Amino acid sequence: MRKAHAAGLMALGIAITVSATAAVAAPRVRLPAKLLGGWCLMRFDPGDDYGSVYTREDCTKQGNTADYIELKPNGYDGRDKSCKTVSSSVKILHKRSSKYFNAPGFSDQYTVRYRCRREGATRYETKTITLEKGVLLFDDPSRPIRPTAKQLSEFLGTWIRVDATDAACRRDDWKGTAQYENPYLINVTASAVETLYGDCKISSAWPRNWERTTVDVELSCSGEGYTWNSSELWDVQQLGDRKVFVQTELRTSNRRDDAGKRYDNSQSGKPTTLYLECK
Repeated sequence: MRKAHAAGLMALGIAITVSATAAVAAPRVRLPAKLLGGWCLMRFDPGDDYGSVYTREDCTKQGNTADYIELKPNGYDGRDKSCKTVSSSVKILHKRSSKYFNAPGFSDQYTVRYRCRREGATRYETKTITLEKGVLLFDDPSRPIRPTAKQLSEFLGTWIRVDATDAACRRDDWKGTAQYENPYLINVTASAVETLYGDCKISSAWPRNWERTTVDVELSCSGEGYTWNSSELWDVQQLGDRKVFVQTELRTSNRRDDAGKRYDNSQSGKPTTLYLECK
């Protein structure tokens, strides 16, 4: 039973890793028809998960053209500006077999580079475009997203690696002596990942879905005489009465020792690690 359970967890981790990292990049990828047309700004908050959020409401009927955009096959029009598509690519978020792939309220994520004209001046801008539950997420991918408890709500707390000899644990274990004795435990807060051997400070977190169960995370780590930066994909799934945290290391950079000497940036171990929730 234990082997079957472990095999199921590993299969889950592999499936998530493969689907999450799959992407197709090609010049001038066309936006699907369900993204085209007029959109009205519903909310903008630079510190929010998604930044600019638009709905199908027609702002022009209310005389509010400032918050109105129209997406076209070869560009988009906004307030006092017209933008033409220079290049575009698509990141696959939904499998063809999933209920979301052809659903009218969902889309994959499109990254588009535009050349815009406004008041006689030309400038370039890049936008990520995604449809989630019928609303349009239209944002600048370079905008830094500071980590918050809201963005990481599904991952906060204490977790134990699935390969631990005894996977039984409690949320309060991290407050006791276990944090100094158990190498299989980690504790996730809104600002850091804490382990027995070192800590990683979370510099940014970008949710890929409204439920915040899949998040792109950037970290600055230190431990055992080294410092490094890590780009990771976090995913959480429900397995019986416990959640499973799938942590996938996409790449590492700037690995140095305490003296500042650079080292190879190859992955420190297995790229995907699975954890069970400590309740």
